[in-house]
Amino acid sequence: MNPAEPPFAAIEARQLSFSYNSSLAPAIDRFDYRFEPGLVTAVSGISGCGKSTLLYVLAGLLRPSSGRRLTTRTMRLPRRRVPTHPPDSGRP
Repeated sequence: MNPAEPPFAAIEARQLSFSYNSSLAPAIDRFDYRFEPGLVTAVSGISGCGKSTLLYVLAGLLRPSSGRRLTTRTMRLPRRRVPTHPPDSGRP
C-alpha cells in the first residue's frame, strides 16, 4: 500500500440492483449511496429486506444485476473474514 493512500477505501453504489431470480422482485432496487472511510454507517431494516444481500454485493461476493459498485482503490476481502449469518439453531 502506498503511504499516501488512506488505509480504507470509499465504496459507492450507483443505481445498484440485485435479484436472486429474474421472476422475483429485486432484493436491492436502484440503491445509491457513498460509504466514506472512517465513518460508521448502520444498515437496518426488517428481516428479509436485503441488508445482508446489500453487504454481500458491496463486498463483491455477489454480482449486481444492474448498476455499479465503485471503490476508491482495489479491495481484497478474504471470503472467510466476511461475517455471515449464524447457523440456524432450530429455535422458533
